[in-house]
Amino acid sequence: MEKINLVIWTGNALTGGVDVWVKELRHCLKDSRYNIVTISDGHTFAGGEKVDIYIHSWDQCARVLGRLSPAVVMPNWRHKVFGICAKLNKEGSWLSCLGACHADSAEEYYGPLAWYESAISGFMAVSGGCARTLAGYIPLRKNDIELVTYGITVPAREDRIWAPNPLKMVYFGRIEQKQKNVFDLAALAALLDDKGVDYSLDIIGSGPDKAGLAAKLAGSKRVRLSGQVEHAELMKMLRGYDVFVQVSSFEGQSVGMLEAMAAGVIPCVTRASGGGWRIIEDGRNGFTADVGDMEAIALAVKQISGMDMERADTIGRAARRTVEDDFDITKNISAFTKLADKCSKGAGRQWAHGDIYDMPGGWSLNYLPKNEIAGIAMKTAFRFMPRIRLRHLAHRLKRGGK
Repeated sequence: MEKINLVIWTGNALTGGVDVWVKELRHCLKDSRYNIVTISDGHTFAGGEKVDIYIHSWDQCARVLGRLSPAVVMPNWRHKVFGICAKLNKEGSWLSCLGACHADSAEEYYGPLAWYESAISGFMAVSGGCARTLAGYIPLRKNDIELVTYGITVPAREDRIWAPNPLKMVYFGRIEQKQKNVFDLAALAALLDDKGVDYSLDIIGSGPDKAGLAAKLAGSKRVRLSGQVEHAELMKMLRGYDVFVQVSSFEGQSVGMLEAMAAGVIPCVTRASGGGWRIIEDGRNGFTADVGDMEAIALAVKQISGMDMERADTIGRAARRTVEDDFDITKNISAFTKLADKCSKGAGRQWAHGDIYDMPGGWSLNYLPKNEIAGIAMKTAFRFMPRIRLRHLAHRLKRGGK
C-alpha cells in the first residue's frame, strides 16, 4: 500500500483544541495509509507530543515541504504555508493543500481561506455554521467544502458520585478576551456569590488576558486561576468536576467542551457563533445561554446545584452519550480521511495572485523570519524570552498597551 504524505502544521504556545485534535489524528492514523508528518515552530504540541519537524524559518519550511512532495498539506492557522506551497508547485513540486476552518472568524479563517482559495484543493469546516459562512466567502467552491467534525478519544466509562457541596466548576482553555470572553467568568462568579450558590471554579490555562482576569478576580475566595496542565493530566482531573463553563463569543466546535462532556461533566456554555453549541439540548445534556448573558448561566448553575444526584447524573450521562455517538474519533475519522484522499487525487491548481504569495495584511503574528540563520538566532533568544511571553507582549502592544 502506497503511503500518502500528510503534512500538518500544529504546535502552539498555548494548548488549544486544534492541537489536541491533531494529536488524536496522529495516534488514530499511525498504522494507516497516511504518513503523518507534523511540523511546527514549536517543539511540542497538545501539552507534550513531540513535533516531527521543528521549523525555525520560512526558508526551512519551503525546503521541508519540497522534500516531502508529493504530499497533502494542512497548514491549519498558519496560512502563509498555502502561499509557500503554491510557489513550490510552480517550481515543480506536487503539494495539494487542505484548508481548515476551525472557528467562526473572518479575520482568522474566512478571509485568509478565501484569499488563498486558488491554492486549496479541498476545505473542511468543523461545524455547520462555519461551513455555511465559508461558502458565502467562496461561493464558486461551495461543493469543495466538507463538514468534518472533531473527534476525541472517549475515556472509559466511570461511575460518578455527585456531591455538589460545593458544586465543582471548571473552565480550561485560552485565557483570552477576544474570543473566549474570559472576563465574563469574573462576572459569573460575582452573580453566583450574590445568589448564594455553594460552588468552586477552577480556571485552567494561559493566554494574553490572564493578568487582566486575575485583577478582576482579586479577592474572590471561590475561584482559583492556575496555569496550563499537561493534557493527559487534565483529562484525569475532569473526573472531579461537575460543570464545565464556557462563555465564548465565537467558536467552531469546542474540543474542550467535547472532552468535558465525554467525562460526564455537565456543560453550561454560551450560544457562540459558529454553532458548535447546537449539540446541547437545554436540560437534557447541558445548558446554553446567549453570549454575554451571565445571569442565565448563573441561573443554570444554580439549578444544577439544587438537583438531586439522580437528575444530575442523568444529564451527565446524556452529555457523554452525545460525544460517544457523534464525536468518538474511531467513528467519525472517515469524514477527514475521505477529504484527505480527495485532496491527494486532485489536480494541481492555478495560482491566482501572480508573484504574490503572502496575503496582504494577513492575520496572525507571522514572526518567523525568512532567513534560516535569523530563525536560529531568534529561537535562541526564546530561551530568555519564551515565545508565549513574546506573543502576550505583541498582543498587548497591538491593543495599545492595555
